[in-house]
Amino acid sequence: MCGRYQLGMEWDELLAHYRVTQELFERRSTLPWYNQAPGQPSPVVFGEGAFQDEAEAAQGRVLRTCRWGFPPLWVARRGKDPWKERPLVNAKSEEARNKATWKKPLAERRCLVPTTGFYEWIRRDKDRFPLHFRPPGGGILTLAGIWSAYSKGDSGRVCFSILTTGPNDTMRPVHDRMPVILAPEDWDTWLDPDADDADIDALCAPAPAGTLEAVEVSTALNGWQAYGEEVLEADWSWSERPA
Repeated sequence: MCGRYQLGMEWDELLAHYRVTQELFERRSTLPWYNQAPGQPSPVVFGEGAFQDEAEAAQGRVLRTCRWGFPPLWVARRGKDPWKERPLVNAKSEEARNKATWKKPLAERRCLVPTTGFYEWIRRDKDRFPLHFRPPGGGILTLAGIWSAYSKGDSGRVCFSILTTGPNDTMRPVHDRMPVILAPEDWDTWLDPDADDADIDALCAPAPAGTLEAVEVSTALNGWQAYGEEVLEADWSWSERPA
């Protein structure tokens, strides 16, 4: 599961890290942003040729702001607006090839989701306490995404979702799912629409030991409105932390 994540970096760092050559949006001026929530616009990295009608004929990766979460289109049959319902922010990698919503995006439309870590919660009775899962000591963490374009009124909307897999040893004490994490040497394979299914499936394994550490952060993250650096200040202690 990945229902909230962090973008604790500046725009220039983001562009340089992913070797981006084109930007297809106006920059949101508020990076760093420490609490990305479902439905919000988020910067996503795409491979060359992903938006041939909009991008210039240049080689390299494209950065574009997209909505986090696919709309649940089937609710329209019940007279509801898919864009006002809870977005589909995660897809189980083991099941995606057999699900109508995810099958084609996984096969043809894969992307990189830049983060500096993601959040997950532990429960104590009725209370929830957030943990920040990040590279040891901090740094940039790349999650495996899939995307699709939709019509919304008179305009188009590009949305993405994050693939999940089983937990590794760091994640297991907290949750039975974790996002698929991609190493830099695997980015080109993931972004290649012609990559073999077997190669893509192999990348959807739980992250190796040592990829993540879990750090306590502020319970202000229990609300999506908190997004400043103050959310990094822990106001609780995980006394049951595994050795």
